[in-house]
Amino acid sequence: MKKEYDFARGRRGAVLGAPPRKTSVTIRIDDDVLQWFRAQAHKAGGGSYQTAMNRALRRAMESSEGHADEHSGPLWSQRAAAGRTLTALMFKDAATLRRAAEFAIETRIRAEAPGHNALIIPIGDKHLFEERGFRFREI
Repeated sequence: MKKEYDFARGRRGAVLGAPPRKTSVTIRIDDDVLQWFRAQAHKAGGGSYQTAMNRALRRAMESSEGHADEHSGPLWSQRAAAGRTLTALMFKDAATLRRAAEFAIETRIRAEAPGHNALIIPIGDKHLFEERGFRFREI
């Protein structure tokens, strides 16, 4: 170790900068959404809930690229290509929609939530939501 150090060229701030192509922003997130991401990071044995949020946002962005409106997402365009008929389930509130979407993720049902408390799913999977006790109106 030196007896003296020259800090004439030193700069204040973080020693390590932010990863490239990352921007620090301040946003407002619903408390329940933030708690869910934090819980997921905790369940995974640690890690960053911010990274998980970024991944979720990236998946949403990539799945909707090139789609101009809420009725032209990836599942809508797959209907003709895959020959699968889709249906939209309308839930009474956002909390029920969120639980239904989590159920779809857990059971690996391909689903899309275009908004307005609706979830678009393959018609053949509708019975799974009925069996689970979800109340909805089919539109």
